[in-house]
Amino acid sequence: MDSRITLLLMLGMATVSNTLEMVNFGCPPDWYAYSNFCYKYNLAMTFTAQQAKTHCEGVGAQLLYLTSPEEYMFARAISSRRNPASSSAETWIGLDDKANEGTFVWSNGEILTDSLEFWYPGLSNVIRLTL
Repeated sequence: MDSRITLLLMLGMATVSNTLEMVNFGCPPDWYAYSNFCYKYNLAMTFTAQQAKTHCEGVGAQLLYLTSPEEYMFARAISSRRNPASSSAETWIGLDDKANEGTFVWSNGEILTDSLEFWYPGLSNVIRLTL
């Protein structure tokens, strides 16, 4: 399996828009605003997991962490809009169990709970998601 895939990253910046429209206020150009965060799907480059994390940190962002089914659907919409040739794309997200095997922790430090398994039932050792 190819270990170099695209990434979806997010910035914690206050925004006004809750739509999928590109906005020039609150978020940098080419980023999408949703629920007080800015999101960018990077299709131009491919990364290993560590490269994706380092790239995000380099632009003051972090890999995506999901908090609701609505946010997951928003991320899927960005993915399909930025990559219309594909119905899905593997994407690095900010989730791993490196510190404690079987305990998945988001990039913001929160532990994955059963309530968040809506987007990946029967979670296994993954830190990427097919959007």
